[in-house]
Amino acid sequence: MLERRAHNRYLVNLDAAASFGVLILSQRCRIRDASVGGFGVSLGTIRCVPLGFDLTIDGNLLPIACCLVWRGADFAGLRFLNF
Repeated sequence: MLERRAHNRYLVNLDAAASFGVLILSQRCRIRDASVGGFGVSLGTIRCVPLGFDLTIDGNLLPIACCLVWRGADFAGLRFLNF
């Protein structure tokens, strides 16, 4: 299979919270892989994902601005914004 990713991915297992919209609705998720350009995330119970949102890794104070690149049933690929 031809690899289409621009950056190597590394397996991780990090708990995080995805924050959506003006009301700052926060949902739990798990980061499964990471690269220089983005994350692969298990969405768990999250069903509706906007194109842009913030992701905060547990233990870190600063949110990471992300955008949705692709989505499966319970997994999504995210790209970092402003990098």
